[in-house]
Amino acid sequence: MKKIMYLLAGLLFFTGVTSCEDRFEEANTNPNKIYNVRLQDVFPGTIYKSLDCMAELNYNYFMWFSRYSFLTFRGPSDKDNTSGAFTKMYVDILKNLQIGIDREKDIPEAINRVQIAQIWKAYVYYFMASSFGPMPMQDALNADLNEFRYDSEASIYTEVLNMLDDAISKIDLNKDGFEKDPVYYASGNKSDMTRWLKFANTLRLEVAMNTQSAIPERSLQAIQASMGREDLLMSTVEDNMCPKWGTQKDVDVSWYYTRFLKELDTKPNNIDSYPNVNLYFFIWLRSFNDPRLEAYCQKTFDFEDRFEVRDTLFRQSVIEGHELMMDSMIVTYKVPYCPREEYSPVTTGAWEVGTYDGVNKIPSPFSSANVSRDTYSKVAYDLVKMDAFHPILTAADANFLAAEAKIKYGLGAKSAEDYYKAGIIASFDQWGVSGASDYYEQDGVKWNTNGEGIYDYQGIYKVEVNGEGGDENHLEQIWKQRYLADFFNGHAAWTLERRTRVMNYPPYFYASVNNLPEGSKTTYDYIPERLVYPTEELTKNKVQYYKAIDLLQANSPQSSPIYHWGDNFFTLLQFAKTFDTAAGDAKWARGTVVYSSKFAQKWYGKDWDHFLEGVKKEFPAIKDTTEFGKYIDMKVIKQVEFTPYW
Repeated sequence: MKKIMYLLAGLLFFTGVTSCEDRFEEANTNPNKIYNVRLQDVFPGTIYKSLDCMAELNYNYFMWFSRYSFLTFRGPSDKDNTSGAFTKMYVDILKNLQIGIDREKDIPEAINRVQIAQIWKAYVYYFMASSFGPMPMQDALNADLNEFRYDSEASIYTEVLNMLDDAISKIDLNKDGFEKDPVYYASGNKSDMTRWLKFANTLRLEVAMNTQSAIPERSLQAIQASMGREDLLMSTVEDNMCPKWGTQKDVDVSWYYTRFLKELDTKPNNIDSYPNVNLYFFIWLRSFNDPRLEAYCQKTFDFEDRFEVRDTLFRQSVIEGHELMMDSMIVTYKVPYCPREEYSPVTTGAWEVGTYDGVNKIPSPFSSANVSRDTYSKVAYDLVKMDAFHPILTAADANFLAAEAKIKYGLGAKSAEDYYKAGIIASFDQWGVSGASDYYEQDGVKWNTNGEGIYDYQGIYKVEVNGEGGDENHLEQIWKQRYLADFFNGHAAWTLERRTRVMNYPPYFYASVNNLPEGSKTTYDYIPERLVYPTEELTKNKVQYYKAIDLLQANSPQSSPIYHWGDNFFTLLQFAKTFDTAAGDAKWARGTVVYSSKFAQKWYGKDWDHFLEGVKKEFPAIKDTTEFGKYIDMKVIKQVEFTPYW
């Protein structure tokens, strides 16, 4: 930390000022005149730096922690150095914000600019503490110190809520904010202060709901305060906190574009760095015919690379005089989407593959003969293009949070069911997808109903919703729908899972035993509970670093002080819900996988007639079933006529 704070000494302020157009306006042209720089000059660059930092962490950690995506080269490693995130957050963002706040806090006309900066500062501290645990806060921005004390999670969350309370109370809707706001702008690009107020109030509800176990009394106060101003909760797509990057190459484009899209044409191997949609997440979309699948995922780029699925379809016999009989046809055909599977537990040597006849093993649908790296569906282009948006908090989130507050505390003017349904509708609106009403009517989605879906391709995880019953059942529905709505917001989904354990995914299995984290089970590990601190802290801020680890372990509801001297992935943060690792180990140490392609079967419909309707949606030019071969490369492997039991 000392290294970070002394890095640029007196000129530290200017590292975060990004000179660019679009929403990130040109900064002061003379960086030596600190006294001339306003919050207006530094704030757009601060947002840009924040997006880059959060995107990098999302890509490297949160997206696969949440099981939204999968990259073959990512996995738990306590050897990763997170110093880049520390430097950007403390130097490029928090330090810059604080200098601007200190300079303008006593200027009456700047009241709203200062409060916007305070809101963003609060979010950054919450983001870091809920990712790492104890973090420097009180000492962090004091460059006169030789070492920097870490504050506890509880004290950080409390201070974050205090900052949000203060900002909400001080924002004056009759005054202007920024002249050119990079996020919430109205006519003339000036700050839309009402939307900033809604973000602050919804963020307060989000932080409070996520920290109930860490600071129960203070969290309840904040939940009550936020729900007491429902008019200031996010309610429309326009309210969503989803900042966008710009379109100038090498200046303000998205981190994702620079990381793997920029040179994709000249470096085809960059396709391996393009995030694939994770199969575990994908089967939730498939199980409930979720229209958002097309908004979240891209089709396989080229038709010849599409996944070929083996399926059984039924149709009324086409033989004259046999109209009351049915044909059972085993066919193969190509489907437009294919998720990326995680490593199989079979690779560990402790699991076996099931057989289809007692002798021959069931083949994996993801064999090299059936898929290549070009087969897999990538995350939506809109999420990684030059001017991509970065989801942070939305109206859908606000409604799901309100539904939870209603169940737990009886707060809110509407019923929990109404909030829940509004959350689903808001998510569909956010992603520009129709069909929310039909989606909602399905068992498992509709309030107070149970629903069963499909297994993953190995038969070790099944989609299930136990929504019928009491409060716990209804909370399960709320949390699972929020998870499905928050795609690509890996931090929010990871945080939700750590505090609820609602998705209960299998652990992460390893493809090899190289470079495993200290304390690993060697064949698998549960998804990390936190990020490890930067390696530089061990040498540059050693005394306070070890105190931080002591603080982490002392307040953890499920500590793990042995491995990696306590700075490890396995230690639960203070807000997290405990889980039974012994029971998990008994379940996941060994077993049998039963491969299947159910995640892709019945893609176009459940029977022959519906199948034609489904193919027509993708290929409107198709005339009849005789053209299945032309459009989806269908082949009939076997056909059997039988009499159905009607």
